[in-house]
Amino acid sequence: MLPLSFFLSTSYSLLLLLKYCSTVTVQIRWIPKVFEVYYFSHLLKKLWASV
Repeated sequence: MLPLSFFLSTSYSLLLLLKYCSTVTVQIRWIPKVFEVYYFSHLLKKLWASV
């Protein structure tokens, strides 16, 4: 069983995160694109290494 203080701090940080995310919705849209580019480059490196 987790202590209550840990639970409270976690939920509070989650709330802060949600608040922050709602203020930067424009930037949030870019996150999947960044991940796509990162994943694609990682894939290319793997392919390049296997050649």
